[in-house]
Amino acid sequence: MAAPDAALTGRLAAPGRPAASGALLFATAAWGSTFVVTKSSLGELAPATFLLWRFGVAAVVLLAVSARRTRGLTRPDRWRGVALGVLLGGGFLLQTTGLQDTSAGLSGFLTGSSVVMVPVLASVVLSTRVTAQGWLAVGRAPWGWSCSRAGRERVSPPGPCSPWRGPPGSPATSRP
Repeated sequence: MAAPDAALTGRLAAPGRPAASGALLFATAAWGSTFVVTKSSLGELAPATFLLWRFGVAAVVLLAVSARRTRGLTRPDRWRGVALGVLLGGGFLLQTTGLQDTSAGLSGFLTGSSVVMVPVLASVVLSTRVTAQGWLAVGRAPWGWSCSRAGRERVSPPGPCSPWRGPPGSPATSRP
């Protein structure tokens, strides 16, 4: 049986392994930068055209690199792949279209917040025990959402949208 995920068990990932932590930090920065690049590209291309180029080139390269493995797929596997591709493509199209009317930072924040669904789905669908730390993370997400809805896209302590003080207008933000 595979080891449980660190986010579900409450253990910090890679203690004493700076290379793994550094790789995770790099991957996060690279992922976050795609929102800025996509936003700037939308001034020149429509969302569907941008995504066609972005994923069309990737699909051609992937097929060229893994043609033998692709030929080994069964017919049901191919249909499942097509169905998942359509769903993923629809999600990307909705997200990229929405990025036209919001900032790259807010779009990245909202997309990253979807990670909050993982412990909830793990608990409900997979009957996995989620730790108190996992539920705390789920509970803190609304602070960020309320800050973004209040027109503040930067969440940094000790400002009014600090996760330690509560969302604007809440009792935790009022001072004596």
